[in-house]
Amino acid sequence: AREVLKNILLPCTHPTCKAILKQDELQVHQLSCEERLVACPGVDCKQKRPLSQLVDHAVSECVDCTEDGAENMKMATLKVDREELEGDGDFSFLTSVLRFKGKIFFVRFYRQANFYTIEVVLLGTKDECALFSASAIFFKNGVPVFESKFPLRPIDEEKPVLCPSFKKEGME
Repeated sequence: AREVLKNILLPCTHPTCKAILKQDELQVHQLSCEERLVACPGVDCKQKRPLSQLVDHAVSECVDCTEDGAENMKMATLKVDREELEGDGDFSFLTSVLRFKGKIFFVRFYRQANFYTIEVVLLGTKDECALFSASAIFFKNGVPVFESKFPLRPIDEEKPVLCPSFKKEGME
């Protein structure tokens, strides 16, 4: 009876996926299914989309994201005017969508509770994240005041794990 149950074909539970697999194959498939729902990495965007539609959403629909253009950019530069740093409220810059070595990266920069945070999210798995690292350098009046190297967050993890943050006063 157990052998019969192992061979029963089951559909993937993600609504837009058409895969039908054996039970043991289905569990593995659902973790990497292109149709699984993931949160948009736009800092203020609350939408969840199938992974297969996320890039189109980010570059065409999401008001919190912008594509930086050229393929294989190794660096995203975010120039911030002093006026943008003034005030005490929370705010975020547009999430930059970068394409590098066939992968898609989302660079997020925001201020919450008077702390600035930068984060890089990879449209990929935790194992793929281990193949890359990110670094950030913050300048004040043309002089580096903060530098950090940090790991990337895979798209399936919705909360930042380890990314550089610094107090607003450090940029004044």
